Amino acid sequence: MKVEKIILLLALIGTVAVGFFFYSTARDYAYEKLCAQNIQKIEAAVNAYNLIHSPENYFDSHQNLDQAVLVKEGLLTMPLDCPSGGMYLIKNKRIICTVHNHEN
Repeated sequence: MKVEKIILLLALIGTVAVGFFFYSTARDYAYEKLCAQNIQKIEAAVNAYNLIHSPENYFDSHQNLDQAVLVKEGLLTMPLDCPSGGMYLIKNKRIICTVHNHEN
């Protein structure tokens, strides 16, 4: 009787461990996809800002914008955060996530 309970307990622990592994893998994948989507949204807002404020020198303007400026201008509804806790940096016409190393 005791051996059966121990085997059942070990099987249960193994099932939980495997389930947690697959859950964390799926969660990380979803976080990376959401991060890439956020970068695309910020990129679109930066492009709109540049077109509005300096259409004649669009490619040379506003290299170091901040999300707060984009929110203030109404191009983003709120600042976007990486779901994994990273930050988005807008520098030299590139948007970078500090966690996932995604770039536009």
